[in-house]
Amino acid sequence: MISSTLRLFYFISLINAFARISRQTSLDYENIGNFRDFDGDTILLLKDLCIKLSTSLVYHKDLVKDIVWTGVYYWGVFFQLQKTCFNVKLIEPTVEAMRDAHNQMDEYLATKPHDWYAASLHIIIKDHLNTREMLLYQDPGSPQGHFNAVPRTMLPQRSVQPEEQESMDMFDLRLQVLHTSSATCPNAKFLFILMCDAGAILLTTVEDNSNCPDKETLDEVINSFTMPLGRYSCEAYLNMTSYFIYNF
Repeated sequence: MISSTLRLFYFISLINAFARISRQTSLDYENIGNFRDFDGDTILLLKDLCIKLSTSLVYHKDLVKDIVWTGVYYWGVFFQLQKTCFNVKLIEPTVEAMRDAHNQMDEYLATKPHDWYAASLHIIIKDHLNTREMLLYQDPGSPQGHFNAVPRTMLPQRSVQPEEQESMDMFDLRLQVLHTSSATCPNAKFLFILMCDAGAILLTTVEDNSNCPDKETLDEVINSFTMPLGRYSCEAYLNMTSYFIYNF
């Protein structure tokens, strides 16, 4: 069974947080993305608060899909996100995308979707270097917004031959939406992507021809949650300099 550290590496690589590391010819997976440098009680608190958050807001597919979201803040161990600007879009999955996931991932997954062709959403993540994609599957009876995530294509371990790839579990990924307002930005929308074994990412929609949501609004949202290990992402957006949204 693939280690939890390596599962974390696979997801973080989707948003290119480990772009520099992933280009190395060999990887020390035991020292990538783990919690070794953080206090154990703080990590447990983060995970507990993240799990509580995953059921405390709202989720509906129509609130998240066909919208370009911008990553602005994160809690946890997503290294290098301080300077990383990335966008996320969730769309209806196509048969082609589900077929790709089935064909490329079936042999590598220890746990599998109950139906490969019944994905709820297709998530696309873009930064200045890469585009990464996942299919989100919801188990029957699971809470709204709680998914098992499967990469559309396998990300190879550079130092391992294809026939030696280890099996992996699907990712536990949860989505929650927050609509709020401030004196400067009356209609701010935020999306939480929660992977509570690793942390949480906060994204927002950027309004056309405005600076909304501004940092004041963002700080109001951040300060309303008590999760530790928080940091801003995408300095260009926060400073409103040389920021652009990637095309999907």
